[in-house]
Amino acid sequence: MGELPKLVAIHATPGNEERILAAVEKYFGVSIPVIGGSAASDSVDGKWSIFDEEIITQNGIGIAVLYPSCQISYSFHCGYAATGKFATATKVNEHILLELDGEPAAEKYKMWRTELNAPLDQASPLFDQATLFPLGRIAGKIHNLPYYKLSHPSAFTEEGGIELFTTVNQGDTLYQMHGTEEQLVARAGRVVLTARDYESTDLILSVV
Repeated sequence: MGELPKLVAIHATPGNEERILAAVEKYFGVSIPVIGGSAASDSVDGKWSIFDEEIITQNGIGIAVLYPSCQISYSFHCGYAATGKFATATKVNEHILLELDGEPAAEKYKMWRTELNAPLDQASPLFDQATLFPLGRIAGKIHNLPYYKLSHPSAFTEEGGIELFTTVNQGDTLYQMHGTEEQLVARAGRVVLTARDYESTDLILSVV
């Protein structure tokens, strides 16, 4: 009783991730390391899958609260870098980014992609083309260098907005991020090496 967990693992169907994280932090009263991600889906069509020993559902949250007897360490690498292109979210509706700098968000994103020599194929779904080009918000700084939390586009809306996997707020500065397949593959190795460097560690958690 009263012992804080060393780690919380969460997987949830998309839509309320920020609220879930805020609730976890409010419950414990302090910042606890959280790992996890979105529930599994063969394609981005809303047919999510999440389960435990008793229940399988397409709409829910799976939480594991860990109290390991061993020492743990963890590491995180983003795998993306800012391109120098950014704008302010001037109109939003939770997961839908409607305007950037007063312009339709979809048009601004398409323009950035063209300027980066990576124009979108209008015949292909946005989700299939956005993996290497998410949007980012500065989450903090390490050694005066910013690190970013990412918002991956999933689809364009009829109003000219961009549907995202995260909630954004009006006034947020959004940066066009870019990564390569090589960077994304290599980051798995980097997080293992970084976490392994901690002394007296029995359990290594690699977050990519």
